[in-house]
This record gives sequence, C-alpha cells and structure tokens, in this order.
Amino acid sequence: MNTEILHTDFLYLFVEKSDLSAFLRRQERNFYRHFGIKYRFETVEDFLEAFFNQSSVQILIIDEFQNFEAIDKSIFSTFQHMVDKYHKKSTKKIVVL
Repeated sequence: MNTEILHTDFLYLFVEKSDLSAFLRRQERNFYRHFGIKYRFETVEDFLEAFFNQSSVQILIIDEFQNFEAIDKSIFSTFQHMVDKYHKKSTKKIVVL
C-alpha cells in the first residue's frame, strides 16, 4: 500500500446546508487560514480554479458533498466541468464523502 498520500497536505471542507454566498465566504476564510492568501470567490468555479491553480495542496476533501443540492443544484455540473477542464493537466484529487 502506498502510504505517501497519508503524508500529503490536504484541504478539508464540510458542506453545510446553507446558501451559496455563505459557503463561498467560508471557503475564502478556509483558503486564507490554509494558504495565507486572500481570495474573493464569486462562484464555485472561482473556488475550484483557486484549488487547481495553487501548488501546495494536492487533495481536496469535501465532506457532506450531497448538501450542495440544498445550496445550488448546478454545483454538480460545475464540479464536472472543472474536473473535465483540469483532469489532463493536473494531478490534484477531489475526494467527496
């Protein structure tokens, strides 16, 4: 078993049943705490672009992923679009729970 992944830095986020704006503000704070960089996320696509374009974290773990349905059902399509966009040029992983 390859245990290297256990020593890799990751970004964890918990998806609460809230509105999109509240989710994005939480992720701005999360990114600032983790990277020390202030981001302004207007859309989930902005958030995912930031994840795919930063270099220090390779894994994004999303807990309670199904709660996105209560926030905005189109988020699932956004995730699919961004994964399709980056899957050939990125080694990043997204784990959904």
